[in-house]
Amino acid sequence: MMRRRTMRSVCSLAVWGVLFATAGAGAEPYELLAVYAPVNGTARDIELSLARDTLFPDGAEGYRLQRIIARFKADALAATTLSAFRKFEFRVSVNEQPREPVTVEARELEPQPDRDVPLLDWTGDGQHEARSFLKVEVRSIYTPEFLCLQEWELLDREGEEAPKEALEALRSAHLASDGGVDASADGGEESSPDGGTGASRKKFLRADGRRPLILYSFCKGFSGETPNDSQPWDALAPEAGAASDRLSVFRFEDRSAEAKEKGPRWQHKKALVDRLAARLNQFPSHFGQATVDTSAEEYERALLYVRDDYRFSILKAGGAVTLQEESGGQVRFLADQLDQESQVLLAVEHNLCINLPTEGLLKPPWFFVLEVVDKDAAGATKRLDVQLGFRHGCTRVLAVQWKDFLDQQVTFRIVFRHPGAEELVIYRHTFHIYNFGLITILPVASEVLSAVTKASAKDIESSSVIPVSLALSVGGERSNSFAVTFPFILGVNTRSAPQLAEYIALAPSVSLIAGDSDKAPHVAVGIGLNLARAFHFGYAWAPDASSDYVLIGVSIPELMPLLSGIVGGGSGVVP
Repeated sequence: MMRRRTMRSVCSLAVWGVLFATAGAGAEPYELLAVYAPVNGTARDIELSLARDTLFPDGAEGYRLQRIIARFKADALAATTLSAFRKFEFRVSVNEQPREPVTVEARELEPQPDRDVPLLDWTGDGQHEARSFLKVEVRSIYTPEFLCLQEWELLDREGEEAPKEALEALRSAHLASDGGVDASADGGEESSPDGGTGASRKKFLRADGRRPLILYSFCKGFSGETPNDSQPWDALAPEAGAASDRLSVFRFEDRSAEAKEKGPRWQHKKALVDRLAARLNQFPSHFGQATVDTSAEEYERALLYVRDDYRFSILKAGGAVTLQEESGGQVRFLADQLDQESQVLLAVEHNLCINLPTEGLLKPPWFFVLEVVDKDAAGATKRLDVQLGFRHGCTRVLAVQWKDFLDQQVTFRIVFRHPGAEELVIYRHTFHIYNFGLITILPVASEVLSAVTKASAKDIESSSVIPVSLALSVGGERSNSFAVTFPFILGVNTRSAPQLAEYIALAPSVSLIAGDSDKAPHVAVGIGLNLARAFHFGYAWAPDASSDYVLIGVSIPELMPLLSGIVGGGSGVVP
């Protein structure tokens, strides 16, 4: 008796150990991965773990999706979980078309799992749709030993003793099947806590409700036998008659065609696996659903396994995502130039959008990244994560203040990224930020307006130009002089000439022209041209001096960076 209690305690601990090992997120002893091979064959493969309901690409810059694999984990938790299963079946389908199933025997994973199992070689699906549907159904089939432990726990808590006459009838049936030899007569002790799995068995589980007691068992005796082959199944058929009344406590009264075809043995096994499945599914965080399959002929048409379903979408359409520029109420495809006042829209191709919630592209492991010049590190770039705002339907707007990157080249990327893994670049678009349209620069007022609107320091409209000019008298009595000129610069930048206003602009002006030694300065109004922001050439008229002037001016603050650009081999125009 002491030995039996000790064995019961040890096995009970084993049951709970396995159940806790299979509980919680990530408790499955395998993971599914997408393997991307380099197109040029020189780089190494990239492996990305696939979470449920993931949308992942069939290719990226320099890589293509090559295969889907299952990798059995090698940690202690996975090893504990593996001990509960005898084999694993992976059933893969693409667009509801099944592929050849893959079976892995648990014994092949010993002593260390750490094994990759190819599930699907990806060569496309031959369809024109923007995405493919991938489903992987995993069936983790329990070992009889684990099911015996579960049965043992239920018997210990809920087992019922059968009537004495029913036990005697079972004992007679066992003796007859064993040629008259009592399996327990040699004093050997069976492995079941209820007194044995054979003729000495006393306690049984009852089917749901007040249904019959269950004779089927997954437990074996020390000699390795189960009672299933020696049970009087024929006597348990509903049509067996009065001769088997002593066994009525074990008889199912189901007279359906299915029950008649499959017989009492199947009815008892089905009742037992239903009880075990209900017990296993009491653990809500179990990594899969314990499922009973009554079509599995290999397992006498009553198979108990953990079913784990994975569904994925494969994005396979080039050009499924585009960038658009919205400016002045007009929407156009974004080329290589962007106005700082425009908005950039991310549009998902219609056929993809109607078959896939746009949010599938808007959440991890999909990320949106902007690569810009790092002002704090010469010649380096930095990456900024971009947030998307809802616009309408399948369109989102990039939440970026483009004026912060005026006169810079930026690169927008869509990447597929997992922590600890290399990222795949799915989409890339490089463009330059400009200030298009009418350019107006007002003396002093431009600085004030720039501070209020927080304009970029690189914006040509953010600072005014005040040149010192040589005033050459024309047709009057006044001598040549000097002037301080306040030009009102008007220019235009177009997409064909995105920096035109920085080279040449119209410059109406007001100038203060120094008078003779005995007179005050004259106010002159005029018109002229501003060249490269540093030079002013104009014609001015001073009413109170009755004289006209030709103005040739230069702005020192704008001249110095211009000279620096020329010496350094640049364009010579530094905004």
